[in-house]
Amino acid sequence: MVTQVNFGNIVNTGGKQTVSGISSGLDSKALIESLTTLKRAPAVQLETKIETIGKQSTAYNELKTLVEAFRDSADLLRNPPGVANQDKNIFTYRTANIRSNTSISGESYVSVTAQPNANVNNYSITDITSLAQAKKQKSDELTVASLDADFVVATATTAGQIGAGTIGVNGASITLELNDSLQDVINKFNAVKDTTGIAASAVQVSAGKYRMVFTATETGVDADFDLESPTTVTSDPSGALSQITFGLIQNAANAEFQIDGLPVVRQTNEIDDLVDGVSFTLRQTTNGAPTTAISIEIDPDTEVAKAAITRFVDDYNNLRLFVSKQTEVDTSGKPKDSAVLSSSQSLRALLSTVTSELANAVAGITGGDPNKLSDLGIKFSDYAGDDKNPFTRNILTMDDATLDTKLNGNFQSVANMFGFNSSTTVSGLQVFNRTNGLNTNSFTVSLNTTTDTYTATVNGQTYAFEAKEISGGGVSLLGPSNSPIAGLQMIYTGAGLVSGSVSVTQGLGDRIFNALDNMLDEDVGAISVELETITTRTERFNEEIARIDAQIETYRQTLLDRFSAMEAAIAKVNSVLQSLDAQAQARNSGS
Repeated sequence: MVTQVNFGNIVNTGGKQTVSGISSGLDSKALIESLTTLKRAPAVQLETKIETIGKQSTAYNELKTLVEAFRDSADLLRNPPGVANQDKNIFTYRTANIRSNTSISGESYVSVTAQPNANVNNYSITDITSLAQAKKQKSDELTVASLDADFVVATATTAGQIGAGTIGVNGASITLELNDSLQDVINKFNAVKDTTGIAASAVQVSAGKYRMVFTATETGVDADFDLESPTTVTSDPSGALSQITFGLIQNAANAEFQIDGLPVVRQTNEIDDLVDGVSFTLRQTTNGAPTTAISIEIDPDTEVAKAAITRFVDDYNNLRLFVSKQTEVDTSGKPKDSAVLSSSQSLRALLSTVTSELANAVAGITGGDPNKLSDLGIKFSDYAGDDKNPFTRNILTMDDATLDTKLNGNFQSVANMFGFNSSTTVSGLQVFNRTNGLNTNSFTVSLNTTTDTYTATVNGQTYAFEAKEISGGGVSLLGPSNSPIAGLQMIYTGAGLVSGSVSVTQGLGDRIFNALDNMLDEDVGAISVELETITTRTERFNEEIARIDAQIETYRQTLLDRFSAMEAAIAKVNSVLQSLDAQAQARNSGS
């Protein structure tokens, strides 16, 4: 007869009931796991979504990096707004070409550096008769075992030695004390060299013999000195230097030369106040060759400009290849697993905006000057792909020869095609900022500081600027929204009533920068919004998963409680069955 029923064992582990051990056909542990796993299916779906949007987050961050790189390369080409930004405009960079009319190179005579925006010009340097040099004097030979050995006597001076006492040198006091070493004397002179204009050092001429060397801290005759003259050593009451003589090593001298036939004298060989934005460093004289002439050409730096344009093209192509990977499909036409941004509207909008801007001609450029990329030898083409990149449309290719010809033939026209340029007939008016909302190339203005009335007229329609006073003087004028001058900000520092015209061209680099900068805006930019949305969804999904897991834990415990109750009931039944079985066995034994 049946003596026991067992659906599994429920045991207490760590104060918590669990199912363990199966001795019947019913696996209660597996049953509970199956029920809870089924119950957790929505959480698994959310975890899959988190994994997917995590990949999207990684892709958007990679996209952000690529867009930032492309924006930064456009920034170099666009003529940034504001003031004193010429070093951020690659087209203002200059290079100096130096030539000599002799077999000796021009760089041997002079080196030249040109700052951004320096005037393009030619100069001729001749008659470098003198280089600037610093005055140098030497002391007698001083007998001393070493630099650190005791050197100065106590109360009286001794021939060939420095005595103790306080001396005045070019407005500074130097106190030499008993038993000061030669190094101590040097240190004390150098401690006040910024005041005296004289630096000290020592040279060991033979064993136990030193000479002190005194050198002017600056070149030129204005820094001349003489340690044997009262004009330099203004006081020496103890006669500390009376037993020392000082000999000449090198006289002070000025730089003397001619530039474009004009005589020039300077205290230094490094000259940056001769031509605005250009620094000259003299290296050697032309003495003995009076007909030597060094020609200097300050030119636009075409190599730097070409490198910046190449970077611009490369950064676009990197972005374009990324988009291709993110929209790549398999043989059935479905997005590949790696194309996690295939449905991104932001990605498609970005690509559409950038491609459109690159394909457009720059409005306002006339006279046959280049106004589109193809004029510079930069064209769209299809890329066949390779083992790392898929087939990609609208990759930019560059014809080096065509670009070189344009840069060398009409550098400014290339700069105009990429950058923002403006001109006005109104004194004191300049463009400070702009956006891609600007939709005109010319307009007139009427500015009245007396009545605070500032207007612009475009194609016969007049618009009022949003005017704000600027601390320190001047007025900020902002073009109103929904107007052809939307986003255009100008600064006016004039007075009274004035009118005039303004002409602008907004180059390709400027428009690309503005478009990408908007997309990268930390608050409202498309990429930032996508990343914020992913963060918000991930947090919401994790909260929902935590809620589901809490419910499942409650559900699991409920199942365990029920199986425990069933186990207890079965235990009672088994006990009764065992009792009946025992009674039956007893009866059978008695009979």
